[in-house]
Amino acid sequence: MFVTIDTVRSALEGLAREFEPATLSGPQAVRLVTELGTVRRLTDGLLAQAARRVEETSAHTRGDDRDAASLTAKAMGSSNGEARSMIGTAAKLEQLAATDAAVRAGKLSTREAK
Repeated sequence: MFVTIDTVRSALEGLAREFEPATLSGPQAVRLVTELGTVRRLTDGLLAQAARRVEETSAHTRGDDRDAASLTAKAMGSSNGEARSMIGTAAKLEQLAATDAAVRAGKLSTREAK
């Protein structure tokens, strides 16, 4: 799993470094926005589930973070409230198989699932 995520991160870093939006046609820009939207939904779903696992295992106590939401917020560059909401949504998804499947497929964001 970590080899895959490292490869994906590296590919995205390369894409971001080389990206020149002015070279895209209108339809190409629409396609890129659509594809990146799916990537974001997938990433948010994975992040929510991983953050939930940090909470379940109390892994945040190994560092300076007071709770899983603080660790997650720092990693995401977001607020503790947003991280808490994401973790709460992940917990609820454990009881909602169809909604969880839609999040895992990138069809539904964690915000929409909430």
